[in-house]
Amino acid sequence: MTRVFQFLTIINLVGLILLGFLWFKSKEPSQSAVPAPTASSPSAPKLTPMSTPPTTNPTPVTINNQMADIKGEAGKPQTVDVTCGHAVDRNVYGDYEGNRVFFHSPGNKTQFESNVAGNLQKIKEKGILLEKASGK
Repeated sequence: MTRVFQFLTIINLVGLILLGFLWFKSKEPSQSAVPAPTASSPSAPKLTPMSTPPTTNPTPVTINNQMADIKGEAGKPQTVDVTCGHAVDRNVYGDYEGNRVFFHSPGNKTQFESNVAGNLQKIKEKGILLEKASGK
């Protein structure tokens, strides 16, 4: 009987310790901590209601094969892909009309090749300096 009594005492102590721990964790911090911002305080976040998504189906996105805007800086050598504006991979390039055009990815090269003459004209108009294609 003594061992049963000892076992029950230990179980009761563990239960009390757990209850004390849970009570301590659930107790809110005192008011001396950082005060919550009020609506009139300048640091209060501005809350706006969430917008609802449109109920109509979105228009599918299509690739503009004419590349309306050529990327890159005028008067400087090509460092960005003229189709997307990302840094070029010097291993992905094409030689057109004696000039070498570098691309970010093979997909951008394919997009450029959909209208080579027009895209080269836009690069010249923008003033981007292309490297001369090396002869083989």
